[in-house]
Amino acid sequence: MRTLKSILGVSAVFLTSTLSADVVAEHAFSHPAGWHTASDIARIRAQIASGKEPWATAYQTLMNDTSLPLDYQPAPVAVVHRDCCNPHPNSSGASNFERDGIACYYQMVKWMATDDIEYASAAQRIIDAWSGMLEGFAGHDQMLAAGIYGSHMAQAAELLAHAKPTWPLKARAQSMFRDVIHPVCCYFCGRSSTGPPQPSPQTCEHGANGNWDTGCMSGVAAWAVFLDNRTMLQSVYDYYVAGRGNGRLTNYIINPTGQCQESGRDQGHTQDGIEHLTETALTLYNAINVLDVFTMADRRLLAGLEYTAKYNLNYSVPFTPNCGAYPKSGWCFKHISDISRGHFSAMWEMAAGIYGPQATYSNMVVTQSGYRPEGAHPPIIHGGAHVGDGPPGLGTLTFYGMSPIVPQPH
Repeated sequence: MRTLKSILGVSAVFLTSTLSADVVAEHAFSHPAGWHTASDIARIRAQIASGKEPWATAYQTLMNDTSLPLDYQPAPVAVVHRDCCNPHPNSSGASNFERDGIACYYQMVKWMATDDIEYASAAQRIIDAWSGMLEGFAGHDQMLAAGIYGSHMAQAAELLAHAKPTWPLKARAQSMFRDVIHPVCCYFCGRSSTGPPQPSPQTCEHGANGNWDTGCMSGVAAWAVFLDNRTMLQSVYDYYVAGRGNGRLTNYIINPTGQCQESGRDQGHTQDGIEHLTETALTLYNAINVLDVFTMADRRLLAGLEYTAKYNLNYSVPFTPNCGAYPKSGWCFKHISDISRGHFSAMWEMAAGIYGPQATYSNMVVTQSGYRPEGAHPPIIHGGAHVGDGPPGLGTLTFYGMSPIVPQPH
């Protein structure tokens, strides 16, 4: 065992223990992993079969949505071009990738709910269409497109490989994620001053707010599992623990009280950033059974979730002015932001499910009137912005009722 400082050459003073240089190699790779395991699928089906609420309404919301037919038609493009800020007149193909990424994930959620292989086939057609067309990414915000939309598609692909083990074009899909999508996100550190990802060695002096890093962390974790690529998944774990940019766990959640790097920016981006951290941790846990992603640094992830939930429930929270991990990036915030305060992203069922009763304020979010079923605002696939530009939603169906992963502290 060696300390992270000796392994990565960076400070690890926020850790209370040492970690293996290759934590991924020490654990068996489980499939399906990602956000949903085989036991999760069994639980989801049992909850639906019970006919009880809130699962019954969540299920009907999904199944009655007319924007997700079995013959859903994907619209792949060769180059996904996303400029700042989406939607943008110079962006082309980004909305296609966004809609089709979330659509294939939701088709696989339908498969999880029903065990009807036709929904898996619908997701397969979407992924196959993209793997036969996609050649690259462009534009200032290309990392967001690759990380967020690619994550949804990779989560669908991981489930699809489980549902249809003889999927004919699986290898082509794997090539798409490995050779076309991954290079856009593999450095994690955020954009250069002109948008494209920074090459190694990373300085992060002109990096982005942390949600860029965390979006790519979630994406890389998702397709690393689908690719069965241990080196790739290890890179996610290493960055989560000791990365140089604003997206590292203890750089995004900057102190033990739970304040986030973007808490002074607005509450929408803050929820996006912390959601992608939570997605990343869940994928790592489900793939290699590492509980420390939820408990390290005195349960820093929980602190960030609770701080953000508490503030958005209109409670007061402390705030420390900050400029992020690397002040040269210019992301300095003097006061906590009330922009979008009280507008909850569809991420809180996952958070409450992972931590259970110890996530006091996260549970207050999901039990408040009108929240469940989470993200239930049909049509799911529409022509406007932000179709799949954040949390996947439907967490009442997929996460409510799970046994908490993290035990109560002693």
